[in-house]
Amino acid sequence: MSLFNARDKQLVERNPYLKLEKPAEAGENIIDPGTLERIAHRVLDAKKTDPVPGYRTRLNDCRWRVQNLLNVVDEPLWEKHVELAIQSMLKTINNSQPNGTWVPCEYDTRIAHIGKDKEAFIELVVRFVDTDNNQDMLYQDGRPVMNVNVQQTALDPAVLESLSRRADGDPEMKAILAALVQQQAMMAEFMLRQSGAPPLAAPAAPAPVAPTAPASTVVMQPYSDEPTLEELVAQANAAEDLPATPVRKGGRKTKVVEPTADIDPAALDALASLPVEE
Repeated sequence: MSLFNARDKQLVERNPYLKLEKPAEAGENIIDPGTLERIAHRVLDAKKTDPVPGYRTRLNDCRWRVQNLLNVVDEPLWEKHVELAIQSMLKTINNSQPNGTWVPCEYDTRIAHIGKDKEAFIELVVRFVDTDNNQDMLYQDGRPVMNVNVQQTALDPAVLESLSRRADGDPEMKAILAALVQQQAMMAEFMLRQSGAPPLAAPAAPAPVAPTAPASTVVMQPYSDEPTLEELVAQANAAEDLPATPVRKGGRKTKVVEPTADIDPAALDALASLPVEE
């Protein structure tokens, strides 16, 4: 019997109600930093897969203070810590790239002394691979951006020329070729819009040219309500039998009286000579 056991027995005999703390058994808590690394490797080896060249990957890391672990955690508790750290890394990756199946493929651990006081930390770095190898999701203003890649193979000009020669005299073949050319143009415009380039400007329509009249052609004048000189002359010839309007030397207008059948023409002349008041 050791002296500690003898002392504890003596204390209990003096005070039967004294409750002594049970000492920790050897190997119950982790006391070696190397053990922390070995347990972390064991947890990751059970979850990891082989890396695939060319597949998209993501790196993530975490660390713990060694003084907060040694002689504080046992192996099951430390295993739980490592598993929770891996789940946290996966959650971080899935928040930005949820369109994949992420699995650990590589890892590394070390005991590093960091800071001014050279405090010991156990660091863990894990590389995850997307086993589906999907495309990376892009974001703009916090919203996913659709990445559309359209690959359209242009037809060989020699093929088009050969089809055009065969389409001579065949309306159905000409219609097929016209539809094909239109489809190629629409696809090119769609690819330009997806790339952000300005669309192709349509050719400007030529300005209409006024036809030139031949020398022998009579140019028609636009219609107008104003009487022409010929019309005025014709009206004057038609009104020759009517008495002319007398005008005085002073340039003042005289009163015009319409002739009737019951009035003497001499009286009309007398009335016409009278001045008109203004």
